[in-house]
Amino acid sequence: MAYIESMKRVLIAVALVGGLLVPATVQAATGRAADVVNVGRDQVIKDDLYAVGDSVTIVGTVEGDVVAAGSEVTVLGRVTGNVWAAGAKVDIRGTVGGSVRAAGSEVTISGRIGRDAILFGNSLDVTKGARIAGDLVGYGQDVTLVGAIGSDARVGSDTLQVSGTVGGNLDAETGSDFRLASGSRIAGNVTYSGPEEVVRDKGSTVDGSVDFSKQEQEQETFLDRLNGQIFWFLGAVLLLLGILLYARRAAVHASELLTGRPGISLLAGLGFLLVTPLLAGILLISLVGVPLSLFTLFAYGLVLYSAKVFAALAIGGALVRKLPDRFWPAFGAGTLGLAIYYLVTAIPTIGAMVAFATVVIGSGAQLLLFKELYDANRKKYGA
Repeated sequence: MAYIESMKRVLIAVALVGGLLVPATVQAATGRAADVVNVGRDQVIKDDLYAVGDSVTIVGTVEGDVVAAGSEVTVLGRVTGNVWAAGAKVDIRGTVGGSVRAAGSEVTISGRIGRDAILFGNSLDVTKGARIAGDLVGYGQDVTLVGAIGSDARVGSDTLQVSGTVGGNLDAETGSDFRLASGSRIAGNVTYSGPEEVVRDKGSTVDGSVDFSKQEQEQETFLDRLNGQIFWFLGAVLLLLGILLYARRAAVHASELLTGRPGISLLAGLGFLLVTPLLAGILLISLVGVPLSLFTLFAYGLVLYSAKVFAALAIGGALVRKLPDRFWPAFGAGTLGLAIYYLVTAIPTIGAMVAFATVVIGSGAQLLLFKELYDANRKKYGA
């Protein structure tokens, strides 16, 4: 029991350093959580907006940053700051004064972005009329660039088609098809690697040089990927064993928080994922803050790595209807959840998206647990 109490104090410290950053930030901004979150055409939010729901739509104006998560996230209006968005579908059709960070199955940029864009997804589409003033970094299965990129573009994809303009260099790594369509223009150099050379249609223009590195396409099977997951699965099972031995009740409760409050877990995890490295970087600037910065990064990595264990407990608990608060039943349910997790993450593209979502929502559940432990200890000791 004394060891568990010591562990709780460590968890509380982690929460103070990293996890509580998210609630503190949310309290200083506007937060909305519902099945449908909508900022109407005539609405003006003069603050940062944190929104989570099945559908998040911004038609009005947000004078600040937007952090949004949902099945569908759509920005039709104006955001003066940055946008962080995660969902099955993310569509930026309006105007964003800052940068965009988006992840989803389908990510579409149809509006104007004042700075950079970093995009992850199965399908990435920068449509005609879209403009990204700064750099573009995009990783996905299929990437289409029809709009205008003001500076450099770096793309990793299976297929890439460029029909628009890139104001700087284009750096690409492709798995099968790479095409510079008629009307496309690259103001700088094109550096790319892949199994085949780029297809350049008549009417495409490259002002700089074109450098190609041939890469043989490896035919990796699902079984090959699954075999590669076995080592990580065994490591995760050992981690699950350790967590259940020393903090079983806390782990079970965290999985219950994940299933009971998935939206809040997702939002908290997304905030933690984005904010904590920034805090560590700020602390690293001052010599006094270096030890605290290193501890923050250690806690950050620990929370992210253990996120899949809490998600696995939630998956296993859902399959057995309720996660038992006993060691061996909980261990069996967690192991089953981990097996399902590693089977799914062995699937190309979908697996990467599932792994990312697991890290986010599993981290968020831990933050909710840390917050409860912190509040309970503060109440107990009157702090």
